[in-house]
Amino acid sequence: MPFQSRIAADVAMNVSDRSRLYRKIRRVLNSGAWFAIVEAVLNSGEPFYPVPWARTSAVSFLLTAAATGGAIEATGFAHTGVAHGVGLAAAFR
Repeated sequence: MPFQSRIAADVAMNVSDRSRLYRKIRRVLNSGAWFAIVEAVLNSGEPFYPVPWARTSAVSFLLTAAATGGAIEATGFAHTGVAHGVGLAAAFR
């Protein structure tokens, strides 16, 4: 059964294959459903490890906000809004 909406919070920074992640999310959503994310994003340079989601860079796959949005849009989602703060909060449909 497809979903009407999905929210992902602090998930993708541990996923190396973002395209696959976002394709799978898209696959389980109804047509016109929305997808919202809240993610840590790479600002400039690597973070100082350890961080809450990874002890080393071997399991941390941060992208910039632009690269994250691009990876999501490449799967067919349309960007509908973004709020920048410490990380990235964005909505797609």
